[in-house]
Amino acid sequence: SAALYSLAIARGENVSIRTAAIGTLASRRDAQAIDSLVNSVIDRWETRVAIAEALAGMCGLDGPASEAMKQRAAATLIRRAEKDASARARTAALAALGRMRAPDALPVFLRALDAESGDDRIRQAALGALADLDAVEGLAAAIRIAQPGYLSRTRPVAIDTIARLAHHD
Repeated sequence: SAALYSLAIARGENVSIRTAAIGTLASRRDAQAIDSLVNSVIDRWETRVAIAEALAGMCGLDGPASEAMKQRAAATLIRRAEKDASARARTAALAALGRMRAPDALPVFLRALDAESGDDRIRQAALGALADLDAVEGLAAAIRIAQPGYLSRTRPVAIDTIARLAHHD
């Protein structure tokens, strides 16, 4: 695990090798290594995406993470969902927070519905995260996004979110 961790944070290493190292640590369910990565400065969006995906698996409903790790992961992912320079990393952070069912992320999801991004990725990820979180507040938000005036590729995602949250009506 130490060698994989070293590869994951090695700035001079090929990004594909770095993301593969992160994926392997996650598949081994190495919570300590993934938790250490949360606090590392990660320079490439691809590695930030891989870490978000790893955190979703480790901190999700059946993941091995401790409560303290889940809280640290959620705080880091919330920061990345709101402020990361990469739309792909923001999208991955939103999706991970949804999979983790992080209740503190609800305001982040709702704000992300108003974010502009290429291909409307951030808005679509926020809709999916709202559906995963299964919060009643997501229903009204999804109904708003399903209306004309939003991208035609986003409206079906909103409709799917409405279907998943309809039991709140």
